[in-house]
Parts: sequence; structure tokens; C-alpha cells
Amino acid sequence: MAWTTRHLPLPKDWKERRRQTAMRAGWRCEGTAPDGTRCREAGSQCDHIINSRSLEGQEMGERVHALANLQWLCKTHHDAKTQAEARASRDYRRQLGKHPGERAHYSYR
Repeated sequence: MAWTTRHLPLPKDWKERRRQTAMRAGWRCEGTAPDGTRCREAGSQCDHIINSRSLEGQEMGERVHALANLQWLCKTHHDAKTQAEARASRDYRRQLGKHPGERAHYSYR
């Protein structure tokens, strides 16, 4: 299980939003297979399309929890999406360095 710290707390009606997202998807994963077809697995996890911790998600504020920004995914697709987001975040932070404007250590040049 991954460790996470939520940027924004979930709204009080989260269970209802989660249920509505699942019903909209027909309780089936909304992810896509490599051939472009819809996943055939049953969904089990409600996912934010735009991550609440991303810069774009932070700009959205509470709207990040809107039904239009939620999708229903199976564990496999949710884990893959989360890992891709984490990898992109690490790469971005690595480009910036530990402190903006700080010069890279001589051995990393």
C-alpha cells in the first residue's frame, strides 16, 4: 500500500460522489487496454483525473473533487496511473534540484 498525504481533505459527501462515479461507469473500469479498448475488469477505486497534488489540481481547489474530474478504475489501472504521476513528479523535482537556483554538485555535472 502506498503512503499518501492528501493535499485537500475529501468532501463530506465523498461516499456519494464515489457511488455516482461508479454508477456512471457501470461499475466497470474506465481505463483503456493497450489496444485502445475499454478495460473489461470491474472497477473498485475512484480516481481524480487531475491529481489534487498537482499544480493544476491545486489551482482547481475544491473543484478537483467534482464528478467531472473523477473516474472509476480497477486496481491495476489506478496503480499504473499513480506510479506514472509519482514518476513525473520525481522527474520534475529532479530537474529543479533540491533548491531552485542551486548549482548541481560537481560530480553530477
